[in-house]
Amino acid sequence: MNACIGIDFGGVIVRNLHEDTGEDTSLQNSSGEQAARDGAFDAIRQLCSACDGRVWIVSKAGPRMQERTLAWLQSVDFCSRTGLQPDHVCFCLQREGKASICRELEITHFIDDRVHVMQILRGVVPHLPQRGRQQNGQR
Repeated sequence: MNACIGIDFGGVIVRNLHEDTGEDTSLQNSSGEQAARDGAFDAIRQLCSACDGRVWIVSKAGPRMQERTLAWLQSVDFCSRTGLQPDHVCFCLQREGKASICRELEITHFIDDRVHVMQILRGVVPHLPQRGRQQNGQR
């Protein structure tokens, strides 16, 4: 089986600017690479290379955040710098929607900073490594 990687956007590729309050990603107060997690570009470039481009961003976002996310990806030349295909960015309106996207794309590994999402993806995605800090088991 060839690996196919799914990666959350907020909290994984970019920092959650309001991590202490539990709010979702906000790119409003941070521009360019300032919002990116240290090493995110290099890690995703390595994953894209190792998986022959089978890497997807799968993010829960409303219409406004979807626009901001796509604008940020373009502003930092994310796809050119990492090797991610421009059409490999998927959005859902609820976190539960990540399961159907992962099933459709046959995602084998998923990286997310929220325990809740990992629970949703159990039985759908075979490999669920986790990154990011946990807050009372709620993230």
